[in-house]
Amino acid sequence: MNARARASSITAAACCLGAVALGTPHAASAEYFFSESGAEKVTRDVVFKRYGYSRYTLGVSCRPQGRRKADPAYTYHRWVCGWAASGENRCDGIDESVGGRVLLIGRSGRGRYSYIVQRGAQCG
Repeated sequence: MNARARASSITAAACCLGAVALGTPHAASAEYFFSESGAEKVTRDVVFKRYGYSRYTLGVSCRPQGRRKADPAYTYHRWVCGWAASGENRCDGIDESVGGRVLLIGRSGRGRYSYIVQRGAQCG
C-alpha cells in the first residue's frame, strides 16, 4: 500500500470514529429533554414528594419555558408546570383549590431532573 492510499484509509477511519464518538454523548443524555407528558409526570412526582398531594388527583399543565405551548414534534430541556389539587382540609373554603408552579430542568442520566419552585402551594 503506498503512502497516499494509507493516508486516505487513515482519514476514512478517523471520520468513522469521529461520527461514532459524536453520537455517544447524545445517546447518553437522552433524559436531558422531556416531552410534555414526561414533564407532567415529573411535576406530579415533585408535588407528591414536596407537598404530599396524590399524583393521581392532581391537575397539571406544562409548557416549555419561554413559549406559550409545546410543539409535539419536539422535546424541551426546561418546562414551566402549573398544578392544582383539592384544597379540602388545607384551605379555608370547601370549594377552594390549592396550586403552585415549578420550573423543571432536565439533567443527564435516565429520569434525572432538578426543579425550582416558582410559586409554592397557595390556596385560591
